[in-house]
Amino acid sequence: METKIELQNKAKGLLDSSPKESIAIGKRIWNEFEGDDVFNLYDALQVLKAAKNDSGVEFDFVYEVVKKYSDKEEIINRFKWFAFNKYLKGKKGIDVLPDEVNINKMLQVISQSNLRLDNTYPCPYTIAAIELSKGHSKNLFNGRKVNEYLDKLDSSYLSKKNKNYIKEGEEIKVASDLETYYALKTKALLKTELYEECKSLCEVALNEINEFHYSNDLWFKMRIALCYEKLGELEKSEELFQALLSTKAGNDKWFLYYDISSLYYNQNNFEKALKYSVDATFYRIDLDKMNSLFLLQARVFVKLNRPDDGKIIAELIASIVKKYELKNKQDYESLYKYFDIEFQNCKEFILTYKNAQNLWLKEKYKGLNEISGKIVFIHQNGKLGKIKTLDNRVFNFNKRDFNEKQRNISQLNDSKVSFVEMRSFDGRTVAENIKILEKVVSRSENLLVGTVLSGTIKNFTDFGIFVKLNGHKDGLIHKNYLPSNIKNTFKEVYHNGQNIKVRVEKVSDRGIELKIVNE
Repeated sequence: METKIELQNKAKGLLDSSPKESIAIGKRIWNEFEGDDVFNLYDALQVLKAAKNDSGVEFDFVYEVVKKYSDKEEIINRFKWFAFNKYLKGKKGIDVLPDEVNINKMLQVISQSNLRLDNTYPCPYTIAAIELSKGHSKNLFNGRKVNEYLDKLDSSYLSKKNKNYIKEGEEIKVASDLETYYALKTKALLKTELYEECKSLCEVALNEINEFHYSNDLWFKMRIALCYEKLGELEKSEELFQALLSTKAGNDKWFLYYDISSLYYNQNNFEKALKYSVDATFYRIDLDKMNSLFLLQARVFVKLNRPDDGKIIAELIASIVKKYELKNKQDYESLYKYFDIEFQNCKEFILTYKNAQNLWLKEKYKGLNEISGKIVFIHQNGKLGKIKTLDNRVFNFNKRDFNEKQRNISQLNDSKVSFVEMRSFDGRTVAENIKILEKVVSRSENLLVGTVLSGTIKNFTDFGIFVKLNGHKDGLIHKNYLPSNIKNTFKEVYHNGQNIKVRVEKVSDRGIELKIVNE
């Protein structure tokens, strides 16, 4: 039988070349030797060194070794980086959940570093607790689990430094550990109905974080408003929601309108509940995430004794569930039964969505007078513009404010329109529900490919040359249309104000593409 010293020397020699065999020898010493030859601190260090080099090492044995020497700093330091590399490195959120059991074992023997004092090196304990919390926040948010892991953290140790990094020359902004903690923790407290704690922590977050990411400041304020509602302070909740809707950050968030609509519904104020639920639909982004809003709206229509309109929304819900292959919740099925909708034979989404859109437009602008005017300005960003009325009043508008979706508004200058006068979140009068009465067709739209025109060089960009064309909007000569010998030096060959002849290569919503004609 080999002596312990012989086995130790053999294990040491295999650390780099065959760490798995080295660990197997360490396990032999652990199981077979007693008395003076019992497995000791030296052997434990050898096992940890080998484990660092073997990604497939048996975790349970390493963990038993670490537990025996959990009071030894060198053992704990080696173990936390071994576990970090094995289970956490390069993984985010839901990706760490398959190894949750072993990561939990790691959390039982290592401790949290004070990154507020020194964040030179990452803290595996902090990373583990936050990523497990993130994992349980995905799909079906598990508030109990999120709270469980975040309760392991001392928030005063969490770094306030943002985790920004550069990707492809662009700065990507990422929230600090502290902001992430507050965002997850307040949501978990709200989900688990700990309203006083949630409200207090949101207030702490708003005071302690200097720069917010992912609209977290908005979420904290919204959770405070929701907590007041759940605690029975309805007037305070309503006041806070109204304040959020009057801000630039909050005025276009559908879920805020949904929450205040729900607040009014619970107060039996169904007219106001309908108003805000309809307003929410004008800021829709992901329809597959908005069925909670549509469910509420269908119920409001029933309460207002408008079953035909309620059925339009119920049919929309059914078609969304079918289109996006969502789970049919009990609330949805009850709604289908109430309105006598057969889910398997429900109307197509394109039809139900159009019906719902028409209903929302009618509801939002009912009783309001239409005003006539002419579009007199389109911003170069293609999203904003101005309308002038016959009595010389000027109204700003947004691309989304047209009655029918417009792919490109840059061609609409001088078009005659009708619209409804509304108030924006900051109190300004704006134009909404814009309908095109008479579109002015620009000469550019009638340009034929191959037409040769005279133009003047207006300016240069890295991707080409903009050319001013008489009687048409400016065109672009992309550098790919230039001769290969000047593709990278065209700024030196041509100059601003130079007269050139060009041929039309393409006319589209994006503009006029040109090519230089060699005379």
